[in-house]
Amino acid sequence: MAETRYLYFAYGSNLWWPRMRQRCPGARAWGAATLDGYRLVERLYADIVKRTGCNVQGVLYIVTAEDIASLDRFEGLAIGVYRRINVKVRYGKRTYDACTYVMTKETRAARRGRPYPAWYRNICSMGAQWYGIEDGFKVKNTSGWSLVFPASAPTKENDDEEQ
Repeated sequence: MAETRYLYFAYGSNLWWPRMRQRCPGARAWGAATLDGYRLVERLYADIVKRTGCNVQGVLYIVTAEDIASLDRFEGLAIGVYRRINVKVRYGKRTYDACTYVMTKETRAARRGRPYPAWYRNICSMGAQWYGIEDGFKVKNTSGWSLVFPASAPTKENDDEEQ
């Protein structure tokens, strides 16, 4: 009997294949995908919130049940850091059901306004560049140097929308 597989939408550090492969050995990258109706928010680590008219680009992975259990551990599900939700993502011309992770209300409050660490920003940026998706972790400054910085800084207004 074939093993059950699931779809997982990554938008933060799991965009970077070496990190994802370490966390989830059974995972296979399916490709770049888009989550409509959400936006990326910087809270020490990446988070997403519902926001009409926005979208988040990420990577759709095919994962095993063991991979999901591993992601749950790494995302701090048991201690209330992130929670797993079901979303609909666009891949090509079709929409698929997938799971992803969002910060809990308590984590959002504790991390509000805290910038990404440079190492984290770089991992996310490398992952975005690898898959050719919009890099919400890096922008170009006026001197021509590439700086690692979020494309849009979080605002106090609407940065805590609930799922």
